[in-house]
Amino acid sequence: SMSAALFPDFFAGELFAGRIAASKLDALVTASQVINTQTNTATHIEDTKGAGSTSAPSMSKIAEGAGLPVVEIKTQDHSIKLSKFGVMVEVSFDTIKFQTLDLLARFLQRIGRQMAVDEGHEALKVIISGDGNSNSAGSTALSKTNLTDIAYGNVVTGWQKFPDGYEPDTLVGDVGVVAALLQVTEFKDPLAGFRWQATGEMISPLGMRLVRFDAPASGTYKNDYLVYIDSGASLIHLTSGVPDTDADKLVRRQIAGQGIWLWEAFTKMDAKGHYYLDIQ
Repeated sequence: SMSAALFPDFFAGELFAGRIAASKLDALVTASQVINTQTNTATHIEDTKGAGSTSAPSMSKIAEGAGLPVVEIKTQDHSIKLSKFGVMVEVSFDTIKFQTLDLLARFLQRIGRQMAVDEGHEALKVIISGDGNSNSAGSTALSKTNLTDIAYGNVVTGWQKFPDGYEPDTLVGDVGVVAALLQVTEFKDPLAGFRWQATGEMISPLGMRLVRFDAPASGTYKNDYLVYIDSGASLIHLTSGVPDTDADKLVRRQIAGQGIWLWEAFTKMDAKGHYYLDIQ
């Protein structure tokens, strides 16, 4: 009914149903933290072996009377400011009157799915460039002519860049990169085609989960990047928690509107938890 469609919880519920259905944050984020302030001082791991150390934090053999090696869990140099993300959805009274409620819900869910895509782009931007605390991901430029020139050895190169104690378990790439990986001879598992047709599950290069995440037209995350993620040392998702909503009804224009927004940001838990290949 029209009254149900105008109810704010209907808008908010359908938008977030779409957002949750399309979200791939589980592939990018280690944990989420609900905070009640717009600025957060993030925490990270720092090994005092020396600045720029590529080794993993570890125990060391020590002489009698010598001090213990120190691995610090400390606050970042720069605080993280949460940004507001949201959308205003406007629907004419005529649309509400002559469309069924379930069809209107589908349109709202589709908008929610795009919200999830945009949220993922924000997370990938932090993975690539860092969160402002000198923790951008390491990278290797392959300088290939075409995406399909990527070879098995190149994929191994990215994997071996992680120090012992870190285990990249997720690969993220644009549709062109994922398609190129599917064509690498060593990854042509005879059962891969069957699994894809039966369950939608793609190959698992070197045992890693392969996730398609298309790159935006412009941005930090490019369409020729292959991103490696250790899901146990990735991002912390900072969020204000339950989204805020408010309704706007313009009777003179015969339009019902619903705004929905929340504050969120992403910070790196460990700078060594990410690496990427720049294929072209």
